[in-house]
Amino acid sequence: MPVVYVTGEDSLDRVLNRFKKLCEKEGLRREMKRRLAYEKPSEQRRRKLLRRKRQLLRAQQKAAKAQQKKQVAFRFPQTRGNATASQE
Repeated sequence: MPVVYVTGEDSLDRVLNRFKKLCEKEGLRREMKRRLAYEKPSEQRRRKLLRRKRQLLRAQQKAAKAQQKKQVAFRFPQTRGNATASQE
């Protein structure tokens, strides 16, 4: 449970906003929603599997993007005009 310390200067709105941010950061709201209804073990496994698939897909996309940036960064400069390496 998040704890918010109140000083004399803080308004109630400011304290509530800090509390809401802490709750959101800890994932309390999501956890409460998840626990409201019974979830069968097969549904839990499926949810966890889908979560792992999404994480792997994101990691692969991130790696591919980094690889693409690396390839673009090391291109050789192109020659100007009709001169080629064999003519020089």
